[in-house]
Amino acid sequence: ELKRGKNEYVLTRPARLKNLPVFAKESFRNYVQSAKGEYWFGMTEKGVLYWNQSKDLMVHLEHKSSDKSSLGNDVINLIGFDRDSTNILVGTDSGFSIIKRSTLAIQNFYPRARIGAAGLNNRYVYDFYDDGKKFWLTTYGGGINSIDKRTGSLKYYTTTEGLCSDGVY
Repeated sequence: ELKRGKNEYVLTRPARLKNLPVFAKESFRNYVQSAKGEYWFGMTEKGVLYWNQSKDLMVHLEHKSSDKSSLGNDVINLIGFDRDSTNILVGTDSGFSIIKRSTLAIQNFYPRARIGAAGLNNRYVYDFYDDGKKFWLTTYGGGINSIDKRTGSLKYYTTTEGLCSDGVY
């Protein structure tokens, strides 16, 4: 909860969150809140924590190497909504994940070095933007990757295409 104090803001965890094992040793890097009181926390090394305050529902989404439908990686660099707020977008240390808000189903875009096929050209996704037709991803070492939302096709923009650096934040 964010409370305004005298000349400062104080961020405290709601009592319900303080006693969760996932928060015992871990912290979150960032979070987003929906108008309906849903919170999505991007954990430092423990995936994503979804909390629906009105339904008293809490779900911990994490990477499981044996489950391709799980989160792509547990190190979350950025979390946010897509353009129409139907999905949660997650930039990780091993690609990009899209979580469908209505079902919590996860779609992953992995770096091609990991999957040996067409994929992101770098594993570290630090920022993203949804322009309605494409997701634009910034990477540390791979420049900018774009994903066509309709076809899933990828395109890369690096120093070869004119960027001054392939490290884009």
